[in-house]
Amino acid sequence: MVTFSNSKKWTIINFYKDGVLVDIKNTAHTPSPLSGTVFLGSGSPSSSFFMGTMDDVKIYNRALTTVEISDDYNGIVPVVTATPVPVVTTPIPTPTQHLRL
Repeated sequence: MVTFSNSKKWTIINFYKDGVLVDIKNTAHTPSPLSGTVFLGSGSPSSSFFMGTMDDVKIYNRALTTVEISDDYNGIVPVVTATPVPVVTTPIPTPTQHLRL
């Protein structure tokens, strides 16, 4: 797995093998934002073909943490907790309260 994250000056590329971080590279090159076709296994439709197989291809809109990558590799499903929705209640008048109309 490979993750990209940007600092102010560098793009940090983390390389993982079997869920373990094995290398980190810094580069001044920034990956282009995804705005069109994504080529997996080649640099373009007609060049630099990857000679091999790929499985479990996933694309995220952010760089995963080391723990998230390890958990994904080990088959641990993340627990997603729902954000509580605030409930607004209107008090109901009791018999001791008088309403003027």
